[in-house]
Amino acid sequence: MNSTLCPRCGAARFHRSRCRSRLERLVRAIGGRFGRCHECNARVFKLGRYMTNAASLDRCARRAWMAVILVIATLLVLAMIMWYGQFSAALSSEAL
Repeated sequence: MNSTLCPRCGAARFHRSRCRSRLERLVRAIGGRFGRCHECNARVFKLGRYMTNAASLDRCARRAWMAVILVIATLLVLAMIMWYGQFSAALSSEAL
């Protein structure tokens, strides 16, 4: 990580940082590296040429989980609507 600059303060001095979460371990398993800036104490991660603050990784993960939950909830509501439509059609055909 020494060949790049800190995205927060522009310093070039980093030391390695431990992974704090499962997501960070997953990123490390696919080639990501975590470090901490000596000047501003910011945690950063680097994946290939891409380097950013580690906090933005957590924000992206939270947003992705919220999107997944929203999609699942929408699919459940649509399934309930379809089930109710079939249920009410079956009741109306039995009433005749």
